[in-house]
Parts: sequence; C-alpha cells; structure tokens
Amino acid sequence: MNFGIDTHGGERDGAGNSTYTRGLSRSLLTLNGNDTFVLFAARADHSFYRSLGCTSRFRVRAIAQHGGLGRILWTLARAADRERVDALHVQYFAPLRFARPLVLAVHDIGFVHVPKSFPTSHRPLMRTLIPWSVRQATHVIALSEFTRRTLEKRYGVAPHRISVIWPGVGENFRPLTKT
Repeated sequence: MNFGIDTHGGERDGAGNSTYTRGLSRSLLTLNGNDTFVLFAARADHSFYRSLGCTSRFRVRAIAQHGGLGRILWTLARAADRERVDALHVQYFAPLRFARPLVLAVHDIGFVHVPKSFPTSHRPLMRTLIPWSVRQATHVIALSEFTRRTLEKRYGVAPHRISVIWPGVGENFRPLTKT
C-alpha cells in the first residue's frame, strides 16, 4: 500500500505534534514490507526529512500551506490524489474532498476544555473543523483514555472507530547504568 502522512508538524522543533510526527515517521522506517510512504511537507528541505536518510520507501513532497487553511481546503487532498495514496494520516484536521481511508490523530481537545489557551481566531475553526474531521475519519487515534472518552461523548464517535495509542518515549529515556 501507499500511505500518505501529513508531516508538516514535524518541522516545528520542540512541539508535541512535531515529536509525534517525527516518532511516527522514524518508526515506519523500521517496518518490514513493501508499503511506501509519502510525507507531505511544508518544506521538503527541512532537516527532519534529511535525518530520515535515503530510502525508496519514503518520498517527501512539498505542498503549499497557504497559512494552514489552504492545506486543509485543497492542497493536501490534491497532492494525495496526485501521489495515489491508498490512505492518509493527519493530525486534527481532515482535508476537504479526500475520499479514501483517513486516519485522524487527536492528541487532545484542549480547545474545548481550556479555550483561553488557544488564539481567539483559531477557536471557531477548531470548533467546526475538528468535529467534522472526526466524522470523516475512517479511524481515530487518541493519545489518552481521557481524549477517547471525550471524543465518544462529545462527538458520538463509536468506540470501535477509536484506538488509544499512548505516545512513546524518546530514545534518550533509558535505564542508567550504575557507575
């Protein structure tokens, strides 16, 4: 299969979405098989993509972001069509007009619980696009039981459509040797 992943979030150093995107991409490199992956980037020359090394299983494709909203409205779906992806993984926002299997990762819905922690201009979009995206998704990944329960209660997502996948820890976290 040919999987698409919206990886623009991996280009932001230190952000939680970046850690998730980078970990997911690196983990996919370790899988055996013939699956291929198209990484949809804002900047294909970003060091994150260079750090993945050369492999025939990964292709990085830069797509226009248009402030983020344009990516959701048209460029991501068009790029996924052009690359003939069989399924697409995104975080929080599904692209409009994407008609194949979609996996949506929702880390939290803090914009509901702590709205003041988000810019006022983003809140209406999040209140509209995230519930819509959850309904469009073939499957939803929640990063905690709390998020899973909230998605079920608030948006009516059927339990069989949600998997809780706790974030892994970085390679730098390991048992210390006694010296």
